[in-house]
Amino acid sequence: MTGSGCETRGVQSVLGRFELDVSEDRFGVVLAYYGVPEPVMREIARLQQPERKPLCRTHGICPYVVRTMLDYSRYAQAEDIADLLRRSGEEISRLSMLDFGCLVADYAVQFARWGARVAIYDDAEAVKFPAYRLAREGFEVEVLTLPTDGAALMRGRDLVVFGEVLEHIEDPRVPIGHCIEQGVKYIFTSCYPFGDEDYYGLSGHLRSAQDLQSDCIRLLIEHYDALPSRDKSVLWRRRDTDGVHA
Repeated sequence: MTGSGCETRGVQSVLGRFELDVSEDRFGVVLAYYGVPEPVMREIARLQQPERKPLCRTHGICPYVVRTMLDYSRYAQAEDIADLLRRSGEEISRLSMLDFGCLVADYAVQFARWGARVAIYDDAEAVKFPAYRLAREGFEVEVLTLPTDGAALMRGRDLVVFGEVLEHIEDPRVPIGHCIEQGVKYIFTSCYPFGDEDYYGLSGHLRSAQDLQSDCIRLLIEHYDALPSRDKSVLWRRRDTDGVHA
């Protein structure tokens, strides 16, 4: 899924963009995957998003992969999730997590580094890059593609991460509902369901999703306690039927 809006930005990189983990060669991963000449990739990295799109398409490169790998990372949010999980008594290496609408799968990559069992989910073309990225680091990953039955997708997950994705879905109640039905213990949401009017002016953010924000909030708070993170991000911790944490 193509994300916009609540992006995690860190220290400035040598490319003039932003990376949180400067020890990771994100540029090198993209370069190796697409196999284009390095000067071409450096020119793409130098350009702003509107200007880089035509050059990306000329060379068969997904501009959203370039943007999400070279302009920012989501490791800070992953650290926030892990911190809240640890405070809740969880051991990260024992968890099964799903990176839903993963795009470059920063969440899945970081949780795999911590020893969690990870799965990624996106359309068949989109999952190719994150699957390559995880394999490159030697991780086993469950790769799931659209369309996958929602119940099967959420079954057995301790954590489902919705990072910059629910606002791109016509009815976000559906995947949230599948999490509830399958007993997912933790749900992470980024900006959605707390986006403002400006947020829904961004490309790809659906008004139908905006109209359902209140419904999604009610659905979540009926079953989960909200553990606020940075900005509008929330880790939702499930309660059992007696109001005690599951």
